[in-house]
Amino acid sequence: MELRHVVAATDQSAAGHHAVLVAARLAEQAGARLTVLSVRLATPTQGEPATTPSDTEHQTLLRDLSRSLESELRREAPGVAPAFTVLSGVPGVEIPRYAEEHAGDLLILGRKQRTQRQRMFLGDTADAVARRSQVPCLFVGVECVELGPMLVCLDATDRSVSVFQTAADFSRTIEMPLRAVTVEPVWLNEPDELAAALPASRTLRLNRTLDRGVVTTELRIRRGNVLTELLTEAADTGAKLMAFGYHRGGPPGIVEGGSVARGLLHSALCAVLTVPL
Repeated sequence: MELRHVVAATDQSAAGHHAVLVAARLAEQAGARLTVLSVRLATPTQGEPATTPSDTEHQTLLRDLSRSLESELRREAPGVAPAFTVLSGVPGVEIPRYAEEHAGDLLILGRKQRTQRQRMFLGDTADAVARRSQVPCLFVGVECVELGPMLVCLDATDRSVSVFQTAADFSRTIEMPLRAVTVEPVWLNEPDELAAALPASRTLRLNRTLDRGVVTTELRIRRGNVLTELLTEAADTGAKLMAFGYHRGGPPGIVEGGSVARGLLHSALCAVLTVPL
C-alpha cells in the first residue's frame, strides 16, 4: 500500500471537517497529493431522474467547500496543495467510484456514532463506502488526535495475510507501532489451560506467516465472542486505530445482524481502517 493519492470525503459536518484535516496531515507525511471531495445528495424521486446542479450552482458549491477549509489546511499541512471536487449523487456510491476512477490509494471519511434506528431510516454512508470501495478506507471521529498504536484484527484465514500486509504498509508509511490479534472460539467443556497451550492449527500457521514478514509482530490470541474480545483487546492495549478486512458487496443491513467487521466499524471507540476483501 503506497500512498500517492489520498481522497478525503466530507459532508461539511464537524466529523467530515476533522477527517479532511487528518487526511492533509497524512498526505503531507507520505508525500501524497490530496483531493477533498464533497457529494451533494441527489436521488431520484417518484420515478424522475435525480437533478444535477447547474454550472453556477456547482461553482458556488466548490467555492464554499474550498473557503471553508483552505485556511485550516494551510495551517495544518502547509506542504500540501489540495484539489477540491464536488459531485452530485448518492455519497455511498460516488465516493468509492471517484477513488477508483482517479487512482485513489486511501479514502478518509469522518465517523459518526448512530443508533440502530437512525441507520434504518438514514442509511449509513460509512458501511456503504466500505462495502463498495476497492481501496482501504480510514474512518476517523472528531476525537481522533493520533492514529497510533494500531491493532490489526485477523481471523487466521488466508485473507489475513493481505489484511496484515496492508496494515503493515500503512504503519510503516506513518511510522506507527502495531500489534496483531486473533480470536479463537470457545469449545464446550474445553479447559482454559488446554486451549491456551494448544492454539488452533490455523492460528499457528498465521503466527509463522507473520514472523516471516517484513514487519514482525507478536500475535495475541484471545478466546470467546469475536466482536467483544477484539473491542476488549483494543481497550486493554490503548489502540488508537483498529484495522480489519471488510467484505465488498452485499446489501446494507442492521449492524446487530451483520458481520464482525460491520460491528467493529460502528462499535470501535477509536479510528478504524477497513481493508477490502
